[in-house]
Amino acid sequence: MDKIDRMIVRELQANARIANVELAKRVGLSATPCYERVRKLERLGIIEGYHASVSYNEVGLEARAIILLKLKLDGPMAYSEFTERMKQMPEVEECFFVAGKNDCLIKVACTTTRELRDFYIGQLVSLPWVNDAESLFIIDTVKNLSGRQIL
Repeated sequence: MDKIDRMIVRELQANARIANVELAKRVGLSATPCYERVRKLERLGIIEGYHASVSYNEVGLEARAIILLKLKLDGPMAYSEFTERMKQMPEVEECFFVAGKNDCLIKVACTTTRELRDFYIGQLVSLPWVNDAESLFIIDTVKNLSGRQIL
């Protein structure tokens, strides 16, 4: 990535809906080379996608939690099965493997506390890979970095 690619990425992180002509003007290119650079950044996986930031409360996802898991993954197949299962659970928004006393951190969103409880008891802690779970109920979001610029 050169200086212009970084400028393109910064502009798209600030406003993914920017028109290509405006983007080109801001980074000092004409429209066609700018468009080609954006497509190249997408093909290379540098730009992974474009997202809308949505209000949890406005879409009815008022029960959210961060859950720390201690796992028993006895080999690569167990790891693979666990990660695939996390991807299939619509309540799981994000899943991270972490270092420390816990193995995994997941962020979960549900419509009600009852739904969150049912997910936690009925689906999550009953998974064969879960040894222990600790939940942290999210009561408010003070800062959300999902749209943060990283370049």
